[in-house]
Amino acid sequence: MSFIVEQKINGTTYVYRSVGYWDKQKRQARHRRICIGKRDPTTGKIIPSKSATPARSCMDYGNFFLLNSIAHQTGLVDVLKEIFPDIWSEILTCAFYEVSERKALYLCGLWTKSTATVEGGTLPSQRISELLHDLGIRDRDRMSFFRLWAKKRSEQECIAYDITSVSSYSKLNEFLEFGYNRDGEDLPQINIAMLFGETSLLPIFYSTLQGSIRDMSAISNMLKYAEELDVKHVRFVMDKGFYSDANLKEMADNSLKYAIAVPFTTTVSKAVVDKFRKKLQSPSLTFAVNGEIIQGMAVEKIIKGQRGMVFIYFNERLYLDQKQGLLKRILRLEHTLEGKRSVPPRTTDPCMKYLKIRRSKDGLRISRNEDEIEKSLRYKGYMVMMSNDVRSAEDCLSLYRAKDIVEKAFDNMKNELDMKRLRTHSETSMHGRTFIAFIGLILHSWIDKRMKEKRMYKRFSQEEVMSELKRLKIIELANGMKILTEVSKHQAYLFKEFGVPVPNIDLL
Repeated sequence: MSFIVEQKINGTTYVYRSVGYWDKQKRQARHRRICIGKRDPTTGKIIPSKSATPARSCMDYGNFFLLNSIAHQTGLVDVLKEIFPDIWSEILTCAFYEVSERKALYLCGLWTKSTATVEGGTLPSQRISELLHDLGIRDRDRMSFFRLWAKKRSEQECIAYDITSVSSYSKLNEFLEFGYNRDGEDLPQINIAMLFGETSLLPIFYSTLQGSIRDMSAISNMLKYAEELDVKHVRFVMDKGFYSDANLKEMADNSLKYAIAVPFTTTVSKAVVDKFRKKLQSPSLTFAVNGEIIQGMAVEKIIKGQRGMVFIYFNERLYLDQKQGLLKRILRLEHTLEGKRSVPPRTTDPCMKYLKIRRSKDGLRISRNEDEIEKSLRYKGYMVMMSNDVRSAEDCLSLYRAKDIVEKAFDNMKNELDMKRLRTHSETSMHGRTFIAFIGLILHSWIDKRMKEKRMYKRFSQEEVMSELKRLKIIELANGMKILTEVSKHQAYLFKEFGVPVPNIDLL
């Protein structure tokens, strides 16, 4: 057994490697100290002593240790080893990289040169491309993984998320952009339907869908997959793009549990907001969502022959932000037209409808169309949802917020779906890329759940967790001896809260 110790002598902090051994004469365990250098007072780094063996490598270790521990705790390592015995370590390395760095996958090779990996070694970009292709053509193996993973998790109740609103260049807000559909971007899109364990909150299964499928075929297929995975009960959580009378009726006829956002293109959402607008302002209907103050209420209603609930939400801060944004655009347009004798040709500013413009011999006379402005702001800050299963407005909001978390985790993957960064356009590579993102999502979701349970988000974000743990290094000397740098107070706290043992040299 060996470990690192420090001793301050005449203002200088010396670093020693303490090596344990058995003293036969005294018949007891003893330790022998070997000076490996001194601590730089400015940078905190170790300055090797001249007599010490020079370092062969210095690798980030704490982030790898945490992710590897989680992969073992969840059983992910065992399942990957059984289904993909030849490439399991490479799959995990790519997934670890995604959770740790959240950057394009083609940079993973550089990351493996400075970070500890499952079986050591690096992953060149060419090997990553080969790995994605290999995973993409192994459809049966991927399905076998889902079966074994579902069995390992023993989830009998799952939530199905219709991940359809993720686009390549947008950022999600946990409430402010509920149901925002980014398919308007002129970019390649795929839809992803996903099963999450209701107890563990870990992803269990996903399937990719073509284009913008919004009919019951997606739900029917997910139910078949759930049956194949021996999942007994499924609740569907869907964005407003899936809303239609036909879909609601079919889900009701098949007794499916659901929670769905209702668009304001329907009379249902407008009518319910108009009816309860004043009541929704009551302080008794207020609750907090990650620091956001939300008004929310539930109204019982018959939905396609079934008794269900309609939920109305109002976010005042969102309303004020959207109102201010609209007025700023109107002011800019007024400033542009000011002093002109006529409206410039080909003016296509959508804010033109908010102005009343008359020509005169002195130039344009501009006033604001207050009726149109009020009409545009009437439903800003509001959101409407329906469910035949959830009874509480706050619970329904939590379900939908979880959908946003999934979308956030897939943002990096979606940014690369045109495959430009991976220098490939093949469908098989896309399937391989999505599978690796799914493995990363398992780890991301486990960390997210643990950080919420332990209220760790008050002190750290996930990015800050990884940044802090990367400061824990493993140094390998030329003679093969490995040294683990000292575990800081913050690092020890993180390992404790995540339920992971503090690493020591004997675990290397």
